[in-house]
Amino acid sequence: MQVNDEQLFRDAYRRHHPPVLAYLRRRADDDQARELADEVFLIARRSAEPDPSDAVLERLAVLSALASLSTPDREVLMLVAWDGLDHRRTAEVLGVTAATTAVRLFRARRRLAAALAAVEETAHAPDTARSPGSLSSEGTP
Repeated sequence: MQVNDEQLFRDAYRRHHPPVLAYLRRRADDDQARELADEVFLIARRSAEPDPSDAVLERLAVLSALASLSTPDREVLMLVAWDGLDHRRTAEVLGVTAATTAVRLFRARRRLAAALAAVEETAHAPDTARSPGSLSSEGTP
């Protein structure tokens, strides 16, 4: 958590812990209520912290989707997104008109979105071929 996030969490804890604890004390003994209240805020704190593995997985998905595109699609996307060029400058680099660049960029973004959706769908699909207990192609476990 960043400093501002930490302060926001502390403020929320101070403001909400007493009513959460009071609610839990009406439903459990004092020790259990305190433990449950602590658990509630621990979960809240963890959910507010970014998971670095999510960023890595997202980056890998984007790189995989980019790799599946044609070289011209990757080139126009990278010139605009990574190099920060505008349409006019991108057109100069590619040796085409700004209108052609705009059309290529539109189509490349559409293909990238489709490729990213396919990568994410593959990542979330169950791997039944390798799951324990699944049948092999010969019908044996």
